[in-house]
Amino acid sequence: MSRWGLPLLSNFYMPDAEMKERFNRATPTDDQTAFIARITEVTEEILLLSGAPEQSSVYVKQLIARLFPTMLPYEIGTLARCDVATFNGRALTDDAMDVILSRRIVISPMA
Repeated sequence: MSRWGLPLLSNFYMPDAEMKERFNRATPTDDQTAFIARITEVTEEILLLSGAPEQSSVYVKQLIARLFPTMLPYEIGTLARCDVATFNGRALTDDAMDVILSRRIVISPMA
């Protein structure tokens, strides 16, 4: 079973099969100690290869804050929506893959 609340997380940020397997067997409470350091390294490597601007360290911090612990936030009684401006659950029609690939990360669950 895969933890797929956030698509591409394991495929994009976890470069080896062993790490993906550990992630899929772990719970969100394990994420901070087990995965953040390596995912930070991978993200920094990707940004370096892409020629990203100097604000890369800010982006990495925002990404880690958004992705960990790996849970899909949702405020009960509100519209589920996952886009570059709002991160509150995920509707079936949301293009979550595009959101994950975007560099425009929001910090708070509700915008």
